[in-house]
Amino acid sequence: MVENNVNMDKFEKHAVITYLLLKGMSGKAIHDDMLATLGDNAPAYNVVKSWLAEFKRRRNSVEASFRTPQRRSKYRKRSNY
Repeated sequence: MVENNVNMDKFEKHAVITYLLLKGMSGKAIHDDMLATLGDNAPAYNVVKSWLAEFKRRRNSVEASFRTPQRRSKYRKRSNY
């Protein structure tokens, strides 16, 4: 019997989401499956949804990315109205 208190780190959860997506499961089905398996340690549905969107945009890595802040220009482009 599988325990419902399985601890997985973010990397492992993202890998599972990717795998289930490749198997053709929907976001709701993935979340339900992870909820049944991981119990309270399952990621929220919004987290599953956002990772699905990332992978559908051709993201190749399951590692979390840290965005570097974009520098703003001192000068704004003005529209020619």
